[in-house]
Amino acid sequence: MRKEATKVGLTNSKGVRHAVAFKDDLYKTGRLKEVSMSLKSDGVVDSAKQAFYALRLWKHSKINPFELVVPQKPVNGIDGVRRLMKAAEEVSK
Repeated sequence: MRKEATKVGLTNSKGVRHAVAFKDDLYKTGRLKEVSMSLKSDGVVDSAKQAFYALRLWKHSKINPFELVVPQKPVNGIDGVRRLMKAAEEVSK
């Protein structure tokens, strides 16, 4: 249903923005960047509301806020990841 909704242009929802951020992160580096994904899907204001939760995650090394400014290297085999993603897009069309 989400796929059909995005086809007709309903892309201004949190779920669609999250899916797009997920796909973009995987395609660029092969990894998920949780901090930037939250910013892309929730926006700055909603992400700021979760600051205390984010601080607890950072304290326990679950997230790294510096990933916003320090570029990540792509994983080994990123070409294979990109080929799989392109193949999945072709199948879903």
